[in-house]
Amino acid sequence: MQDYNLLEREALLEQLKAHGEAAARSSGRLVFVGGEAGVGKSALVERFHKRHSGAAVILRGACDAMSAPTPLAPLIDFAPELGEGFVETMQAGEPRTLFPALLERFRASPRPQIVVIEDLQWADEATLDLLRFLGRRIGDLPVLLLCTFRDDETHGQHPLRRLLGDLAAAPSVYRLEVPTLSAAAVATLAGNGGVDPATLHEMTGGNAFFVTEVLAAGGPGVPAKVGDAVMARVSRLSPGAIQALEVASVAGQNTVADLLTVLVPAPTAIDECVAAGLLVGRHATLSFRHELARQAVLESIPETRRARTHGAILHELETRLGIVSAHGGASELPAPPDSALAVLAHHAFMAGDSSAILRYAPAAGRLAMRLNAYREARIQFSRALPYANRLGAHEHSELMDLHSIACNVTGYMEECVASRRAAADLLNDEEDAERKSHILCRLTWTLCTMLRDDEATTTFQEALALLRDREDSPARAFAYYFQAWKKYQHGDAGLRLARRAEELARAHDNGYMQVRASTVVSMALAANARVVAAEKELSRAVETATDMGQHDLTLLGIHQVTSGLLETFRGARVDRLLRRGLDLSREMDFDWALAFLLSNQALSYLFQGRWREAEEAAQLVLQRDNVSPTVRIWVTLVRATVLLRTSEEGPGEVLRELEECAKTSPRLSVIVAMRAVLAEAALVRGDPDAARAELEGVYARALTEGSHWHVGRLAYWVWRAGGDPSLPDEVRGPFALQARGQPRRAARHWARLGCPYERATALSESNDVADLREALRSFEDLGARPAATSLAQRLKHLGVRGIPRGPQAMTRQHPAGLTPREQQVLELMVVGLRNAEIARRNRVSSRTVDHQVSAVLGKLGVRSRAEAVAEAYRLGLVERVTA
Repeated sequence: MQDYNLLEREALLEQLKAHGEAAARSSGRLVFVGGEAGVGKSALVERFHKRHSGAAVILRGACDAMSAPTPLAPLIDFAPELGEGFVETMQAGEPRTLFPALLERFRASPRPQIVVIEDLQWADEATLDLLRFLGRRIGDLPVLLLCTFRDDETHGQHPLRRLLGDLAAAPSVYRLEVPTLSAAAVATLAGNGGVDPATLHEMTGGNAFFVTEVLAAGGPGVPAKVGDAVMARVSRLSPGAIQALEVASVAGQNTVADLLTVLVPAPTAIDECVAAGLLVGRHATLSFRHELARQAVLESIPETRRARTHGAILHELETRLGIVSAHGGASELPAPPDSALAVLAHHAFMAGDSSAILRYAPAAGRLAMRLNAYREARIQFSRALPYANRLGAHEHSELMDLHSIACNVTGYMEECVASRRAAADLLNDEEDAERKSHILCRLTWTLCTMLRDDEATTTFQEALALLRDREDSPARAFAYYFQAWKKYQHGDAGLRLARRAEELARAHDNGYMQVRASTVVSMALAANARVVAAEKELSRAVETATDMGQHDLTLLGIHQVTSGLLETFRGARVDRLLRRGLDLSREMDFDWALAFLLSNQALSYLFQGRWREAEEAAQLVLQRDNVSPTVRIWVTLVRATVLLRTSEEGPGEVLRELEECAKTSPRLSVIVAMRAVLAEAALVRGDPDAARAELEGVYARALTEGSHWHVGRLAYWVWRAGGDPSLPDEVRGPFALQARGQPRRAARHWARLGCPYERATALSESNDVADLREALRSFEDLGARPAATSLAQRLKHLGVRGIPRGPQAMTRQHPAGLTPREQQVLELMVVGLRNAEIARRNRVSSRTVDHQVSAVLGKLGVRSRAEAVAEAYRLGLVERVTA
């Protein structure tokens, strides 16, 4: 039946053949083979494997269905076949050394290689990182990498979906989907077995596993669940065979054959299972023909017997590894190999063996952290926590701290706070003061990222109290760093604290803390408009971090400094830094950094008037797991602002989400940004009283606590709402200029910053008709419908004639959604005019044209002027025009 199932898959086999031939020419491919559980993915790959077994080296690996999978389990499976010494390289290596080493083994192979990795839906983070690494580099290798996965188990936020999305544009990555069986195929399989083929196809949906299992069960009808079909077959086996199946289901999908032989007393029981087609022998392993069958058997075992079986497997593995003596006592040596830790921890946990859990789970967690598999690390540490009170205070504290780190990276912030607090509370001796203070400082930082500033302040005071008589303590460098971060907007005060943190870190040769302190120096310079100095300081910090191999510090620095620059609307200035950060986070597979950098990119696009791109970046962030409160606030603010400025219906529900955020955030920089948007929304709907209410209280706070930028921004909206902000003379910046009634100067300032909407808004506050016309053109080019409509009505009231009716209808009718001005710019691009020439012809600034060209490229879905011209001709948007 298996062979017949593949007859309708000849087209897929031909595609695999083509990929294999390309790989043989050193044009490597990574092919993801997807389909629902039981549809025949493995059978398809197996048939392809048999066709090419003589022409290529075949390497096989599989991912395990464990709650905390073995990191890099597929690589462990075929590592011995990669040549002498690779197993040792793997045991000693970390991702940044191991992954390139694997790449070189592939490159050096004298024969093409076909690598098969099955059941990718159960892959650990390190395995997904490996595929992300290979997918971007496999193009010049003699390797065909085939990865099967169940697409019906990878919905929503499954980590595999993120991998597939990350590699979607990679030129050497392909997807194949294995379809279900047709009604004709099911009818042929059913034959004259007494089962109605139409009913069988309808009930099974053509799933090959469902069909074959139901037919093999031999029952008169179709069971409602696959488990019923599996257990119907199991029930026909002898008691010894049923016991063998139960042990095999507990051991895992791929069980070492001789391990099963030892644990199953009946010598012929395993052979009976193989003969019945429930177990399949391959090399030195035994596995269920289908994982669903294993799950059905596993769930049928009473919980107490299941736990005893896990315990027996654990004991046998320990005995084989020499971890326990023949009498069952634990020995000091040898320690289990890294490749066995996750398996031992899994069986210890499922057996409820607390001593073994404490022995293996923390070690497995540390290994997972070294391989950047923080999700698995969190699971392993969590397993040990209920029994951690058996440990000494220092060991218990270390376990809690490791758990907090894994939770922090994976976004489980409440767990992180609880474990970090517990780790500190366990350290009460005088000699532990510095260690405890350091943990409390990190807890302070975590609380700040969660916008729990009051708790953060209390915790920080507790940390400082421990260092009262330790002015030169290494831990005090973090204290100075944190104080500097809190005050970075206040000029010299923040700089002095950051420089002190640098000095202390340097004195104690603490490069990590030195880089973080340099980052805050850069933030302070950026927030106070010393942009060039800030970029030089950041460049120095990034260079130091790179030399140390601390790429996470590089990303943290880029995030923090771009955040500081964005507080003063320097969107165009941060693009280069953000591109570097995003490229680095993807190259190094630092998935945790993407949400922070993408939220900053969304803000950058917002300020530059690239609103469609801003919305897309915000949506990418919201699709991720465990988004931090701070990041969620910023992307919600971006979405609300874009809708407020472009939609005739307004931001609606998104604005209500922002209002809820505004009720809970304590941090001034966040409050200022949110209240400004809420005030803008109130004015758009014609309610200045509501706008003033939004600003009440926060403006007074900004006058005492905020930077000049905060004060100027809020003062402007107070002025727009009809209030008197009593703006201090020393406050500068474009918002302050607008509040003082100097719109043209403000517009020039906004133009230098690269903020087209803010520039147009400033011009719209002028009394000069030429300024108003220029503002209207800018609003139309941006697609700012509410502002354009309002300004057009004002011009009409002033008696100005020839006011265009607005871009709305024409833009909606345009095939690519271009505004009239964007269409005109496209036509000038077609005849070869550069941006500066277009600016002179249209009598606007070059920066305005830069934004118009960017909008055209975005709406056409292209990346360059040449592609835009080609797309314009393809869509018939232009004719052969002349300049």
